[in-house]
Amino acid sequence: MDLRESRKDLEQRHPWERARARFFAELLAARQAFPSPCRVLDIGAGDGYFAARLAGRLPAGSQIVCFDPNYSPSHLRQLSADAPLCITFTADRPQGNFDLLLLLDVIEHVPDDRATLAEWVGAALNAGGRALISVPAFMSLFTAHDLALGHYRRYRLSQLCDVMTGCGLRLEARGGVFHSLILPRLLAKTKERLQGFRATPRPESAAVQAETEVGRWSGKPWVTGIVELALKIDNGFSRIFAAGGLSLPGLSVWALGRKS
Repeated sequence: MDLRESRKDLEQRHPWERARARFFAELLAARQAFPSPCRVLDIGAGDGYFAARLAGRLPAGSQIVCFDPNYSPSHLRQLSADAPLCITFTADRPQGNFDLLLLLDVIEHVPDDRATLAEWVGAALNAGGRALISVPAFMSLFTAHDLALGHYRRYRLSQLCDVMTGCGLRLEARGGVFHSLILPRLLAKTKERLQGFRATPRPESAAVQAETEVGRWSGKPWVTGIVELALKIDNGFSRIFAAGGLSLPGLSVWALGRKS
């Protein structure tokens, strides 16, 4: 969860967030992205939900460092108090090299995505280490949701791949995810246009706290379960497509690359 979307009830997770965590954890496990033991750096880790879901899949002795420069002292106290022993949180740039970099919905938040990624790959990723990157897809679907979260852009898969290969990563897998959510986002975009609202990137105007579907989810457990199951099925097709070399459009796109 983006820190802008944080809420008091962290147990009431949006089914999108739950399905996303499952998809990427299973993707990394299937691609054998975990040496034994390994060091993982989760950049822009938010409240550490994905790190906690990933921790149980890592070899014994592994470590996950959750980094976000926007962590306040109160964030760090709260998040560290509830974290597994293998997870640490920091607002300071972590030192040393890592076997796996995670930038899940991160580089769309920075003015120069290529320079930012190149710096992390060059300074923090071991030779032979991997980087998993996901971003929101299709600039044509840029809406008020993107404005609230401070996005500079959305991506085509080819654009994401170009950024990664330009930063010294050899692509191992790529694809889309959340194919079924394109239609609801397209309807939201259409509604905004009919109302005369045209969303254009203005990250400097993003609020400190954003009201989004993820942050305000309050569905009953059975509703959450049904939606999560539907997204799990959707994402299952995403894995099949990726394994077959097919890159069908989704609301997000992702790629896994290895440093030479």
